[in-house]
Order: sequence, then C-alpha cells, then structure tokens
Amino acid sequence: MFSYFIYGLTAQLNIQLPFLEQEKVDTVDLYIHVEFIDISDSTVSWPEKKNAYFLDLSPYGIYYVHSERNRIDCYAPNLQSFFSTVFNVPFSIYFLFRNELLLHTSSMLYKGSLLCFSADKGKGKSTLVSYLNHCKELRIYADDTLRVAKGGLAYRANHLIKLTDETVNSFQTNTNCLGRNVTQKQYFEFKTCDQKVKCQNIIVIERDTSNTINFFRIENMVEKKLVLSNAIVGNQFFDKSLLLSAMYLIKEFYGHFSYHRLYIPSTLTELAQKKDKIAEMVIRGL
Repeated sequence: MFSYFIYGLTAQLNIQLPFLEQEKVDTVDLYIHVEFIDISDSTVSWPEKKNAYFLDLSPYGIYYVHSERNRIDCYAPNLQSFFSTVFNVPFSIYFLFRNELLLHTSSMLYKGSLLCFSADKGKGKSTLVSYLNHCKELRIYADDTLRVAKGGLAYRANHLIKLTDETVNSFQTNTNCLGRNVTQKQYFEFKTCDQKVKCQNIIVIERDTSNTINFFRIENMVEKKLVLSNAIVGNQFFDKSLLLSAMYLIKEFYGHFSYHRLYIPSTLTELAQKKDKIAEMVIRGL
C-alpha cells in the first residue's frame, strides 16, 4: 500500500502514484482503490454499489465515490488517465458528501492571504499564476483546484502545476518536466510553504481582446453566488441531489470570501509585459 498527502488528507492507494512523495502515516483518512482495465469494452458491466455515486469520465475513468465510507474506487485504462482525473471531479463529489467544496481555481499566497483565480477551462489560470509567481511577493500555492472547508480553510492537492508547451517559459523553475497528462500539458513541481491558509479572495479572470487590464470588486450578492457556483469542480456531472447539496453549501460558504473581476490581456506577449502591473493592481485592489 502507498500513502500520500492529498488535499490535507492522508490517502492510501493500492498503486504507486507518479511525481508525488510517499508519506509515513499512522492513520488513513481515505482509501482509493484502482484497477486498470479497458473501460471501452462494451462487454464490461458496471455493478451498482450501495451508497456510492457512479461517475463516468470515459474514456479516462469510471469512478465510484462512496458517500458513507471514506473510499473512492476507480477503473481506468492506464495510470496516466487515472492521475489526470482523480484530483478533480471524484474529489469534488467526495468533499460535497462531507459538506466541503472543491473549487476550480489557481491560487497564490500574498502575506498569508490566499488569492484564488477562477475562470472557465482554457482561460489561462495556470498561465497567469506562472507569470505572477514572484511578482510583488506573490507565490504559487496551488494549481487548478483547491479544497475549501468550513471557515474558508484551504488545502491544495499537491505541489504540481500543469502548463501548456506555449507557456512553459513563463514558469521560473530549475526543475525539468515530470511528465504529461492526457491533454498533453506538462507537469512541473513548485516549492512553497505548507502553512494553513484561508481562502479569502476569489478573482474571476476575463480575457480582454484590447489587451487592457482592469480590476474591480464584485458587490452584487447574486453575482457572488454565481461566481462561487461556477467555480465548483465538475458541477456538470452532478445529479439533482448533488446540485441541491452544492446550492446549500453556496449559501453557507459565499460570505467567507471577497469577490473580484480581473481583466487581463488576451495575448501571452502582452501578459508577460504587463505582469508586474497586474500584480500591483490586484494587491492594491484587495
């Protein structure tokens, strides 16, 4: 068995994970069981499992997320497919069952405060934080997802960041590419402190085709709840019961955060040139 720290939990798996350091633990919070099979085989039938949510992420994986047991089961064609999917929707459902949220954000530390950059997939969250890393004391805390517990206490999945081939040069690191996920993004390791932090600011990223930058606070309550709702990982995979749970938690959680909207240049060249100005504008506007 192999043990790792994932989202602040001690997770034990029956397989070894790439890129992550194994941990010696006395207690286990979560068990993840993985089997590698051809999930495209039409002759394979998926059994019903009591008190488990069936999650179809084909062609990358089939998951059962248990609501009353601290367990996730996965059937995947290979290790790459499993590693590319397990940290996202399966954990989002797992945390919802426990009255917590998994947010689709790339986050940065600034003087003990956590800034969470949220956007639709492909809008450039990882790209932005890779450019802002080390600007004005900003430091990468987590890439892509963030577990938020009651009170706003936040936990990252691991020390990995995923970058496209076009944006690798923006990330200041002495490490080499560790590998690629199923969408061919490159994994790099980043170093930062493991201090407990609170998620206090959610910043929605918008691309501006005129390559101007702007930053302002969101004041409308309905818009705030919509921002938080859109940031929940995998909500398109939720059934009615999970959606109702998410709506309840949005009411409970939305008041923990300040909400902002950030307009950034649409081109990488302009983004690189204006990164210090963006960092300064964000810090001043908090």
